[in-house]
Amino acid sequence: RDKRKAHMIISKQKEDIVDSLNYAKRIQKAILVKDEQFKKLWKELFIFLKPRDLVSGDFYWIHKTNEHLMLAVVDCIGHGVPGAFMTMIGNTLLNDIVIERDINDPGKVLQELHRGVVKGLRQEKDSQAVGEGMDISFCRLDIKTKEINYAGAMSPIYIIRSNNLEVIKGDFKSVGGVFKRTIDEDREFKSKSISLSDGDTVYMFTDGMADQFGGNSNEKYNTKRFKELLRGICKDEVESQKKAIENTISDWKKGFPQTDDILVLGFKV
Repeated sequence: RDKRKAHMIISKQKEDIVDSLNYAKRIQKAILVKDEQFKKLWKELFIFLKPRDLVSGDFYWIHKTNEHLMLAVVDCIGHGVPGAFMTMIGNTLLNDIVIERDINDPGKVLQELHRGVVKGLRQEKDSQAVGEGMDISFCRLDIKTKEINYAGAMSPIYIIRSNNLEVIKGDFKSVGGVFKRTIDEDREFKSKSISLSDGDTVYMFTDGMADQFGGNSNEKYNTKRFKELLRGICKDEVESQKKAIENTISDWKKGFPQTDDILVLGFKV
């Protein structure tokens, strides 16, 4: 009888936890731009997001003005519930920085995002603060000139043109958390300017796909395979690219559990 009662208590607790996570998932999905919305913002764009758990520590952010299309792909430290909390903080800060305060230079956006994370989590007052941070790529596309401005925190982007893949690297430091054993409130990030032409494709992503274990030897998918995949699909329609990425990672896993949240965003100019 005692075992049965304990089992019922545990089952009820599990049910409550799953219900809470499902509700958190609905809240998280509500803050993300929906497929039908971002298609209106930019036709040639796809987003593949596959959380490891019910809620994700990866998120994307999109905003368009008359002059610019701005996009961010963010990998918050951790996944599941801790990561999901950070995505809510990151999304709110990006809305404030770019939309409310009209800051759109990518390097300055990351600097302000860093300040917001440090102050919001009171990291400057907490000597134990280490892990609460974000890796992010932020792009601002000039709609008329096709020039892209990019800044990254531990997160590069790939540009494919004429079947050549260029790796554009950001800064070797995250947003938030400790860097070189200090929590510097004015951490700076550099913006880079790249001129694009019609037909060029830009990919923004987190490390979840490259780090996924699978294959015949249970090894990482790795960046080399990821680059080869993108080279092979870059000329396809964006929805076909999304499906190819989904099928590729599903086949690669071969029944192994998902290692991390996976997020890939691609767009053509």
